[in-house]
Amino acid sequence: MVNAHKVVPPDAVTNTYDTGDYFMAEKISMSFAWGAYYTDRLESAGWATGLLPPQTNAQLIKIGVAQYPTATGNDFTNSWAISIYQKSKNKELAWKFIDTLFKSNLNEYPDAGLPIKQAEWEKPEYQTEYFKVFNEAIRTGKPMPQTPYYGDLADAIVAALQRCLSAPKSDIPRILQEAQQEYNSRAR
Repeated sequence: MVNAHKVVPPDAVTNTYDTGDYFMAEKISMSFAWGAYYTDRLESAGWATGLLPPQTNAQLIKIGVAQYPTATGNDFTNSWAISIYQKSKNKELAWKFIDTLFKSNLNEYPDAGLPIKQAEWEKPEYQTEYFKVFNEAIRTGKPMPQTPYYGDLADAIVAALQRCLSAPKSDIPRILQEAQQEYNSRAR
């Protein structure tokens, strides 16, 4: 949509991995949707230390982290969800897998170095400025919608927002209504 159809201005920043490239090249001053793939780059560039693995003396040298405000407080906190299909023929085995998964040390492969177990957040290495912001975002953020159609939902929202950016203000309610109807017709 952005490159092929030129829906948004060429200087608009998208939420893609190239945003991190622009940030690290100091061509933009802010970026969002941070993950471990950027945290490593921050440390390699000397912009932060002690983030991965988390250390009690972690420092933000050339960067800061903050939640971006929304009308309801915080935005979505992205996470992975594990569930068992209601009609599964192997529910007992699925529960055994989940039990094994959560008894293991999942903190060895976290996204952005964030602990998945609440008790981990109490450890000293997660009491630094960097991790406190993420902990607050997780505590007060909204979860991602639990739907097998999340990809379709994200695509519909992005397409609608792109149309809204170049539309007259009076067209925005119609564009959003059309996007809602299109998504609902596909997700049924």
